[in-house]
Amino acid sequence: MSSIAVPQGISLQVDSVAPGEGVRYAFILETLVNLAEAAVMLSYPEKLLALMLADTSKIPPVAATLVQYIGVCMIAITVPLAFGCLKTPAAVESRRLTYWMYTIVEVAGISIFHYHATLGGEKVGLTPEALRFIANQLSVPLALRLIPLVGKPDWIGKCKIVEEKKAK
Repeated sequence: MSSIAVPQGISLQVDSVAPGEGVRYAFILETLVNLAEAAVMLSYPEKLLALMLADTSKIPPVAATLVQYIGVCMIAITVPLAFGCLKTPAAVESRRLTYWMYTIVEVAGISIFHYHATLGGEKVGLTPEALRFIANQLSVPLALRLIPLVGKPDWIGKCKIVEEKKAK
């Protein structure tokens, strides 16, 4: 990951008082889980769909293709998480923005899944139970993300500015 641009004679260091190790480990865990989920989406889209569809007798090829596209998107949005796993100032500074991105995606996902659950399986193609299950699964990481974003920002980590000493 590229370094953050700072004026000459000044450098950024990860603050040892608030290095954000807990959130860094959460980033590592979530990166691994996301990559595993994406692998399932890419490798077994029909089996994944069969778990959620109201009528499993006909799974159109386009549905399986869309699941694979979602798997690719999952990999793409995992990249910022992977960068946030590092112990560099740039990684620490990227964590907050990454968490906000995931928060927005999860709020939108929870909203649309609950809305579709109210429409029923016939109109949406997925069972209301599956839609509510997915929404509930998104609610847990959303709640865990909001703790450091809103209540405990030091958990994400901080950087400090250090002036470089000039040699005499």
